[in-house]
Amino acid sequence: MMPIRKYNNIVYLVTIITSFGLLLSFNIVSNAFSEAVPLVDIHTGSSSTDQSILHFFSCVHKAVHSNLHKSGLSFYFTHEPTRNEVADCYHQAIKDNNDNNDNNDNNDNNDNNNNNE
Repeated sequence: MMPIRKYNNIVYLVTIITSFGLLLSFNIVSNAFSEAVPLVDIHTGSSSTDQSILHFFSCVHKAVHSNLHKSGLSFYFTHEPTRNEVADCYHQAIKDNNDNNDNNDNNDNNDNNNNNE
């Protein structure tokens, strides 16, 4: 036989979990967890990096916006990007830009070396 005290603790726990579940299902609590955070101004000291970061966030925003019209996606992805979307935007905006800058730097160094000869 289970002691009354232990039985009461289980009832309290089940009541709390059920109440929280009901709050989540009515979107009363979930809105508190999903507040948008404003972005701060970006000043890295490199204008190309600043532009790349802005392009990245713009790309992610467009990807999320395009999810509104796609069928079969979870409701979550109408507000948040998928992992693939983030990776694609990173490659478009930041990695490719850095690769181009590295190539330009190498070309500049080669030009300088050729001029010194």
